[in-house]
Amino acid sequence: MESEKRRPYERRFSNKRLWNLFARFEKRLDDIASEMSKIRVEITRLSQPSIFHVPPEDFDRWMKLLPDHLRRTMLAIIAIQPCDATQIGKYTSRARAVESSYANQLVMMKRVRKKKDGRRVVFYL
Repeated sequence: MESEKRRPYERRFSNKRLWNLFARFEKRLDDIASEMSKIRVEITRLSQPSIFHVPPEDFDRWMKLLPDHLRRTMLAIIAIQPCDATQIGKYTSRARAVESSYANQLVMMKRVRKKKDGRRVVFYL
């Protein structure tokens, strides 16, 4: 046989049909294990408290604590979420690079989340 590793149960079953059944079963189990790990990651993410958790009565006070340039970016993200830096820049009439920097500052302050969507970086609450 070639340099491939044989599965432990391959030698025990000479019936080709039974072997194929086990191979399909093993592939299906691998698929299920992969899906389970994705579900575990999603459950962990959803069970964490929200990054943007400011009670409504504290929202005004919290927004007043932000510098003007970040407040303007934050209001743009709230208005058009999910959005990328280009969309924020059009909303605020500032350059995309500037808005990207400001939005990333809000991410570091844990007030906005970001994720990659292909080449784009999308900001959302």
